[in-house]
Amino acid sequence: MSVHQRLAENVMPQSPPLDESQSKAYLADLWLMHCQTLQAEVERQQDEIADLKRQLKGSLPQRAVETAHTLDAWKVIIARPEPMDPFVQRSFLSICAAMLTTQPELTLQHLKGDRGLSQALDSVLAACEDAAVVQLFSRTLEWAKVRVAQSA
Repeated sequence: MSVHQRLAENVMPQSPPLDESQSKAYLADLWLMHCQTLQAEVERQQDEIADLKRQLKGSLPQRAVETAHTLDAWKVIIARPEPMDPFVQRSFLSICAAMLTTQPELTLQHLKGDRGLSQALDSVLAACEDAAVVQLFSRTLEWAKVRVAQSA
């Protein structure tokens, strides 16, 4: 059964039968409506993406403050005189790796610019016995440096 016969039987059963040229025109109209619907959806999604980008740019100062507070809190924890628990070491390195992944530029600025934080990081890396966590952090740090260099 041809396409125009199926259209005549299924889509428009009360209408007089369509000849082949009418069914082609009808299919073309359906296709055009489908394309217009898709185009409207694409435009709507592009508008949503633009809105999200504007929101993200507006939240960057807040994210910078949150990054600074998080790293400062860890600096205080690490600076305590008693020996650091291995769980705390792994947690610190994991959180730093996560922050490097999500906010590489901000986190690198803090790690480089804050001498106390830099020293704390060095002491944790030296004391941490979990080689997998140290390797993960080191690879993430290198990735972040490359990413920031490429975006500059």
